[in-house]
Amino acid sequence: MRIEDDVGLPLPDWASKAYPQPLYDLNGWFFESFSHNTKLQRLGTGLFLQTILDYFNEMIADPTSNPKYQVYSGHDSNIAQTLNTLGAFIPPYPPAFASSIYIELRQDSTDDYYINVWSKNLDVINQVSIRGCALDCPIDEVKELLSDVLIDADKRSEECSNISGNLKNTVGEEKYQEAMKIIEELKKRFLS
Repeated sequence: MRIEDDVGLPLPDWASKAYPQPLYDLNGWFFESFSHNTKLQRLGTGLFLQTILDYFNEMIADPTSNPKYQVYSGHDSNIAQTLNTLGAFIPPYPPAFASSIYIELRQDSTDDYYINVWSKNLDVINQVSIRGCALDCPIDEVKELLSDVLIDADKRSEECSNISGNLKNTVGEEKYQEAMKIIEELKKRFLS
């Protein structure tokens, strides 16, 4: 509904009961739940971030080994998940349609390498602090800050195959109970 509203399409009459609130905030919290804890961050964005760091390492070793830039495409949920893993997603505000993240490798005059991250939401571009490391964060510090979530494809497959189907084990009892309470409140509000 948000995208339809953003582009000026008429919304159905029933939508006024749920949109923009509480659906807007629920959407943001829903996106946050995809990467609520370290385990979910590892499985959700760890491989993606490891792929980017591997690409940067290859470029440092041999700048002619790869194209000068990489482009990845995803959904608003992927943007939220990546920002949350970096420590920069602020629920309940979901990313707008066509939001993006820019991750750049920079080299200074002393041949030290740095990473900068930028986030575009609507027409606003903001610098992203990588878990507290601001502009020109040394690549080795980025690796250290993200070490708990970085994962290769084989390890990710192994960890995913060991996950129980139980939501409580993944997000924790408190978050699970909170989510169930919200679901029950929504059922009462919209299904009665």
